[in-house]
Amino acid sequence: MNKLDNQISAGLVSLRLVKHSIIYSIPGIIGSLVSFFLLPVYTRYLTPSDYGILGLLGATFGIVGNIVSIGLTSAAFREVIYADMDKRIAFSTGFWLMTISNIIVVGCLVLFAPNFSQWILGSLEWSTWFRIYAVSSVAGSLGIWMLVRCRIEQKPVSFAILSISSTALNTIFGITTVVILKLGVKGFIASGFGATLIISILYMIFIRHILRPIISFQSLKRMLKFGAPLVPANLSSLMLTSADRYFLKYFASLSEVGLYSIGYRFGMIMTMVTGSFQLAWPAEAFRIAKESESGTHFGRIFTHYIFALGFIALVLCCFAREIVILMVDTRFWSSFAVVPLIVLSYLCYGARTVVTIGVGVLNKTYYLAITIVIAAIINLVLNAILIPIYGMMGAAWATLISYIALLVMDIVVNQRLYPIRYELWKIGIIVLFGAFIFGMSSLVENHNIWFTIVLKTLLIILYIGLLLIPGFLSVSERLYIKNTIIKIRSKVFPSKTECL
Repeated sequence: MNKLDNQISAGLVSLRLVKHSIIYSIPGIIGSLVSFFLLPVYTRYLTPSDYGILGLLGATFGIVGNIVSIGLTSAAFREVIYADMDKRIAFSTGFWLMTISNIIVVGCLVLFAPNFSQWILGSLEWSTWFRIYAVSSVAGSLGIWMLVRCRIEQKPVSFAILSISSTALNTIFGITTVVILKLGVKGFIASGFGATLIISILYMIFIRHILRPIISFQSLKRMLKFGAPLVPANLSSLMLTSADRYFLKYFASLSEVGLYSIGYRFGMIMTMVTGSFQLAWPAEAFRIAKESESGTHFGRIFTHYIFALGFIALVLCCFAREIVILMVDTRFWSSFAVVPLIVLSYLCYGARTVVTIGVGVLNKTYYLAITIVIAAIINLVLNAILIPIYGMMGAAWATLISYIALLVMDIVVNQRLYPIRYELWKIGIIVLFGAFIFGMSSLVENHNIWFTIVLKTLLIILYIGLLLIPGFLSVSERLYIKNTIIKIRSKVFPSKTECL
């Protein structure tokens, strides 16, 4: 294959990667939007304690799901695509092993449900519903193999249709049980069980022809070698996002857990932005890594990324109170206090996408596992210290400090392996100016919510003024922005000549 053929092939791969990434992101975006816009509905039928129960159950079975999967779904990609193992053998091996691990682990949870219900939720009343949630998690983890198949076979449209269908069914069942039948949190759990069971059965029907009653020990060995090491890192990541719920339940109350969970959801709006960037970043990043001045290029991109994330974070932080008041029932209004801290936490987490490119280029991703385990330990210690004193605000501060520590550790490790020339003075200005605007906005509180929104909007517009600081933008960057504005203006307001 000559040089031109290589360039054409690489171009086609890049186009396919971008196209697939966009399609794969659609179900997640739709799911997040549906969840967000249902908050005003559900918070009128569910109490803070109800949300506390759902938060604790979600955290518990997120951890359980990670343990029982043993990284097998991730390992299946390597086994089929890289190791060229027969798809039916790889699927059957992974599926049956996960089935066995589910039966053992979840079976114990079902058997000792009263003990876990008392320990996690503080009451034996939820034993039956704990069992239902456990069975639902089994169905979901096994049914997910259909989605794995879609991704391995590079069928993003099928993946999107199946995922969106699942979201739609869960939404319909949830509204029916909570809003129409008014069954409360128990109805919500039942709706999730019913929807998951139906979807999983349909998924199983779709993959039944590639499943065989066999387990290849050769394939199993390779899959466990690849997947098992992922479990500690994934568990540590889950601990960063979930451990605080258990501390809040122990040192505060279910209501406090519920309020924190609602505030956390608003803060996680940042992940919709960072998640989209993460989908597009790898293909572009590895191309840039081949350049001789890649360190400088990455540094410049990091500045742009932080500026963009800073603007979105500033909007969410400044308007946290107004967004929460407009979106949820009065019982949940106090949850707005944690939103800025969670937003900043996920800004730090999103920044890791760029700063950790070096370990990806050098294939030393085990460093990421080490740093996230350390961050999880820091988070546990801070939760134990801060939550007994400050409640959900202590949990939010523990989260932010842990994510800052994680970002700093990743930067230090990456700079030793793959130095990036960060534009420190620009980043410093972004941080200080953003902090100043947020501080000013916190002083702008008025009984008229719309008047407050107008004043805060004017303050946020000042953030854009950073672009006017001499030297902040290079000549080429200013020219690019100017040309972009001209193009947008010509499309929105076409000249008479263009119209003719």
